[in-house]
Amino acid sequence: MLHIDYHEIANNAKKIKSKCNTPLCAVVKSDAYGHGAVRTVSVLDGIADCFAVATVAEAVEVAPYTQSDIAVLTPVYSVDELCLASKHNLVLTICNEESLRAAVGCVLPIRCQIKVDSGMSRLGFRREDLPAVCEATKSCQSLHPIGVFSHLWGERKNDVSRQLAYFNQCADLCMQALGKRLCIHIANTNAAINLPQTRLDMVRVGLGLYGYGDDDLVPAKTVTAPVIAVRRVKRYDVLGYGGKNRAKRDEFVAVVQSGYANGLARTLVGGTVLVGKNHATVGGVCMGMTLLETGDYLPHVGESATLLGKGVNPSNLHTIVYELLCNLR
Repeated sequence: MLHIDYHEIANNAKKIKSKCNTPLCAVVKSDAYGHGAVRTVSVLDGIADCFAVATVAEAVEVAPYTQSDIAVLTPVYSVDELCLASKHNLVLTICNEESLRAAVGCVLPIRCQIKVDSGMSRLGFRREDLPAVCEATKSCQSLHPIGVFSHLWGERKNDVSRQLAYFNQCADLCMQALGKRLCIHIANTNAAINLPQTRLDMVRVGLGLYGYGDDDLVPAKTVTAPVIAVRRVKRYDVLGYGGKNRAKRDEFVAVVQSGYANGLARTLVGGTVLVGKNHATVGGVCMGMTLLETGDYLPHVGESATLLGKGVNPSNLHTIVYELLCNLR
């Protein structure tokens, strides 16, 4: 069972804005990390200063629910999408030659941001590319740049400092070449909360909205599953398929009605969840069922297991909470 507390999403956004004292771009891509983009935008409208999505289709879906800017973070190439972007006054990302060529070739007015590759090697221009990019942008009367941004790839201060210094140089270059002030932003949740020097003109926060990244934030999404059977197993008994996962001791096992078909990855074996108020270990994940080792605690059929939520985050070296939020339901 899935429950989302949208009041907590709004509260988290307010806490982040208060702490950063900087305009907030709320990242609601991929259905707001599995929280429902339309509902999330609706509750954040008037709190967030703008929104970020991954595609034009996502932007069009949420556009009726806010008057704020909506930025599309991935490149757009097709004429149809460029027309939609112009119609809805979206902010597109110019991040490579192809996206620049498509935007320049569109006769309709297009607002855009220039993305800088400050070290992630995913999307964006390097510093040496920017003079030509700015010249092409400036010479196109229908193209209206409003920002420059990049994406942090790490959390260590030294890594962030190097990226930030490079990005600031690139942003300055763009503003000088275009002869105008642009909104510059790079900070994600971790940087926005912990590294004030990264806040710049705006912070671009996703994970923090949904309750992760700081102890003051509250997870908004809770995923539960009912116990449908209870077993007593002996040490080394097989748990689920393959024979690799085995009971560590004589103990009780709760079988719950959720599995990898519901987004509970098999890599979560060994993660900690709750059965009732008692800690349990993920022992084996099947398609529609999961075995939870409850030790000496005897669960009962019908009891609720919490797989993700307040105090429950079973992510490990093989997965991250982003993945759980997007997939678990």
